[in-house]
Parts: sequence; C-alpha cells; structure tokens
Amino acid sequence: MNQSLTEIGEEVLKILKEEDRFQVVTHVFPDGDGIGSSLATYKLLKNLGKKVQVHIDSTVPYQYQFLPQAQVLTERVLPEVRARVLIVLDSSDLARIAPCTQEMEEFEYIINVDHHHHNSQFGHLNMVDPGASSTTEMLFYLFWEKVEIDYDMALCLYTGLVFDTGRFQYANTTQRSHHMASHLIGLGVNPNYVFRNVYENQPPGVLDLYARALQRAHFHRDTGLIHSYVKLQDLQDHALSFSASERVIDFLRSVRGVTVAAVFKEYEKGYRVSLRSTGDQDVSKIALSFGGGGHPMAAGFEWHGEMAACLMRLQQEIQRQLKSKRDESQ
Repeated sequence: MNQSLTEIGEEVLKILKEEDRFQVVTHVFPDGDGIGSSLATYKLLKNLGKKVQVHIDSTVPYQYQFLPQAQVLTERVLPEVRARVLIVLDSSDLARIAPCTQEMEEFEYIINVDHHHHNSQFGHLNMVDPGASSTTEMLFYLFWEKVEIDYDMALCLYTGLVFDTGRFQYANTTQRSHHMASHLIGLGVNPNYVFRNVYENQPPGVLDLYARALQRAHFHRDTGLIHSYVKLQDLQDHALSFSASERVIDFLRSVRGVTVAAVFKEYEKGYRVSLRSTGDQDVSKIALSFGGGGHPMAAGFEWHGEMAACLMRLQQEIQRQLKSKRDESQ
C-alpha cells in the first residue's frame, strides 16, 4: 500500500529524532534551494544534538555565503565518522548528488526529500512532492508545528524558497509558498536582506560577463528557442564562479516570443546547459532526454561534446514536443 506524504513525513521525523549520525547532501552544482535546504536540515539536526556532516561538490557560491554556517558545506567530511542515515535533498537521482564518503549500502536509511517530477524514488523513504515549489517548502511543512524552527533555519528556508520560485514570480508559486514566507518573516527573516545578498551582490566583473553573453544570444524563431553561451575564459578573466552566470538566462527568457531559453556554460569537461521555459514547453522532459533533470519551467543537463551538435538536438527535442502537443489537440 502506498503511503501518503503525511505518513512518510512522520517516519522521517521519527528517524531524525531517534537516530544519531547523519550525512546530508544535495545535487551537484547546488543552487539556492539545495543549499538552503541542506543548511536548514543541518541546523535542525545540530539543535537536536545529533552528529551531522553536510557537504557540497563545490565552493559555496558567493550569493549564499551570508547564510548561517555556510562554511560547513566545504569543510572536509571525515570518512571515519560513519553515518547511519543519508539525507538527500533536492535531487531527482543518486547519480546527481555530491560524492558521499560511504557506500550506499552502508547507510541504514536513505531519506529522499525532493520536488522534481521525474524523481527515481531511490530512498528507503521517498518524500517526493512535485506540487511543492521547492524542497525548502517541503521541509518547512515537515518541520512546522512539530519541531522548533529557529532564525537560522528560517533564513535558510526562506532563501531556498525565494530562489526556486524566482522571487515568487514563477508558476510554481502557490498560496502555501506565501503562507510559508509569511511565517518565516514572522520569525525575523528580512526579505530585503535576502534579496540584496542573493540578487544585488554581484562582483563588478559580471557586467562584462553579461555583455559578452548577451552579444552572443541567438533567437531561433522557428522553434522559439533563444540561446547563448558563457566561455570558461569569460569567468577566468574576472575570477568569477559559475554562479555569476545564473542571471544571464533570465534576460534571455524575457524576450517576447521565446518559449525556451538555454545557456551553455563551458567547463573543463564540456558544457553545463541551463534551460528555462516561459510556460509552453516542459523543459524537464527535454533535460531528461539528455540525461539531466529539473522542473517543467527550469531544468538542466551536462553535455560532453560540441555545442553545435547539442544545439541541433535541442531544437529537435523542442520540435518533437511541439508536434506532440499539436497531435494531442487534434
């Protein structure tokens, strides 16, 4: 018999309270929701007196370094500290998480908390809700009125919510999202403080980065795709991290007539490709066809090859979706 989300949540809370040693991870190339949910969970477990290690696969992006105890995300994980519980946050598949210090079979429990539509249900407990705006929203309602949410947790949860709802502008924003925001503000979170740190905390070099990326933008009117790319050299010229290029795609997505925006971000092994939809295309399906994942409005994947080949296939996937929609409407 399938368990309800409420029943699964009760089991998750029971494990959080009864077990003692935890490891917390999120997806590779972590964003605001992954980082916010990881730090909120870390703080809760520390408040409960647990032994917990949390880590990401990169440096902490500069716009999230203001979050309480963000430094723990990059501290060395001690392999001799054996965790009984692995908590995986905001990841649709184990293949997309930061490396763990233990083999999966060594964990007594794997808890999977996620809101992606195409989650592979890899955990012993799978708390998966595609209707939630974010993993931080799921955690808030898991914790609310059951455990104490302190200010540090509230700040981390609010930051993840703001990021994954696009500052409450995306279609995944609901009444529950605003209720959560209201409650967290009541706990002392200052929305302007979060906004300034996440969105108005750019290093000067991003101006040149944006200029280069926008000059390279190309609009494919036949498919509604607009794309651009960021070279590794663009980042190196100004000592910028990948997170500095996050907002390029928002500029592209805002162009009239666009259905899908794509930004190719070059790195040593190829490209990290970010996708955004304006509502007519489900970019999670497109990303899935490339071995990636995400949500209908925001998704991504990695590409190890020539950008031109990826771009051609990307347009084919968009055309396939358009044809499928036309066939369904007939």
